[in-house]
Amino acid sequence: SSHSPLIFELLRQRQHGLFYVKNAELKVLKVFNKQYEMAPHKMRVIAKGWDSNKVEGGIVRQLLVYNCEKAKNEIAKPKYDRIVYLDDKPKGTALSANWTDIQYLGSGAKKRSSWATQKLVALYSRMILASSNERDMVLDPFHGCAITFVAAENAGRKWIGTDRDECARDLVVEQLEKLNESSEDWLRKVIIREDIPHRTDLGKLDDYKKHFAELYTKQDGYCAGCGERRDKHVMRIDPKVPKSKGGTDRVGNLQILCSCCNFLKVNRLMAWLKKELRKRGD
Repeated sequence: SSHSPLIFELLRQRQHGLFYVKNAELKVLKVFNKQYEMAPHKMRVIAKGWDSNKVEGGIVRQLLVYNCEKAKNEIAKPKYDRIVYLDDKPKGTALSANWTDIQYLGSGAKKRSSWATQKLVALYSRMILASSNERDMVLDPFHGCAITFVAAENAGRKWIGTDRDECARDLVVEQLEKLNESSEDWLRKVIIREDIPHRTDLGKLDDYKKHFAELYTKQDGYCAGCGERRDKHVMRIDPKVPKSKGGTDRVGNLQILCSCCNFLKVNRLMAWLKKELRKRGD
């Protein structure tokens, strides 16, 4: 393409990576804000507002002030030889490309929703802070349980997202309601479209809903893959729909899986799914 030299130059500079931009002629194509980590004890000191140490051979005792209001009682004490006002808080150590300090979100964690691929807000926050500036727009085209939006809202970013799963819309509202409870500056109005497009590869919407309810009752709430009993909101009809014998009009051709098995199976055969689950010990 006409922009190939520009792309090759970017790859040469960064050695690897892919950039998507609205205008390939722009000089500034990327945003990267270096992120830092700080030892827990240092974070406690900064939160306290002050610290003290001895310098010049351990003779001069100095007061290190991070917050004048919090340190006012210490500032008034005559025991310090020197007071050092630190207007710029220490940033800590620059993070490497290998992030090991953010833990995996376990299946039994209190913060987990029904979404199989949910990650911690801390992970999305770090990515958003590193790759955008305040008031920038963050796009998540497959937003799922809306954790991206929580991280973006907390970081002062605008955001927009899409998802084909209808229950994802409810999870957006649920997450933003939680954020509303903890934010005094909540100004956003959530707009829910009622004319959202629906999938056309699963037959008529009414048939789909009818079949789901029938299948859930028939399977007694158990996933046809892992065999675990699940609530309705985490169950999905198997996306591999038979193309013969009536397709979605024939409920006997269909089954429901939990969101985890559905995500794992995709368009593979059930035999593959069963084998994979045994391999994983599920």
